[in-house]
Amino acid sequence: MKIFLLTTMFCFSCATCAAQSESIHKLSSRLSVTPTAGLVFSTFVGSGAENSSIRVGLTTGLEMTFQTDNLFGYSTGVSYCQLGALEERTTYGLISRLDYINVPLLLNLRLSKRTYAPILKTGVRLGFLVGAKFSDDMGSIQPDNGLSANDMFKTFDCSIPISLSWNFNRFVIGAGYVFGLLDIVNKPATIYGVPYHNDSVHLISLETHVGYRL
Repeated sequence: MKIFLLTTMFCFSCATCAAQSESIHKLSSRLSVTPTAGLVFSTFVGSGAENSSIRVGLTTGLEMTFQTDNLFGYSTGVSYCQLGALEERTTYGLISRLDYINVPLLLNLRLSKRTYAPILKTGVRLGFLVGAKFSDDMGSIQPDNGLSANDMFKTFDCSIPISLSWNFNRFVIGAGYVFGLLDIVNKPATIYGVPYHNDSVHLISLETHVGYRL
């Protein structure tokens, strides 16, 4: 009787382990982690963003994707992004440099079941300002009224990203448009006697990336 019970318990344990192993395998096959890097083309828009043009920056990050089925999935992650704008506010041209850590929360939709079908991604992106500064061809610039560049901008932004990406085996390429929902100016100031963004200013960007799924 003891042998029967021990054998039964052993078989049950093996079956449980096998089921757990299969579940873990299924989960891992749907979950992917992708380091990414790319270029960002950003500028300011809004009533206070006259004379703003595109600043080119870099982005790098880590994306985690969970595919629920062949068409739908979710993704999140974290990225570092160099945003800002070029502006005609000094003799030499002003560069507003804003560095963000971004956390996206996205819904993914594969547009067909073909192997290399594009994947549409959209949702919200939370941005946390980690550094801001002004410069021109002559070097760094400080606002006139004693504020630092970090004082002038809000530490949080929320945006709507819309992008397309393609998976080629383990390689990923993509591009998307991001529109900031919030006014990013915290305290208006003057630079070289010129008022700096006393009205609403939003960030927009075109972002490209390449990645490799681990």
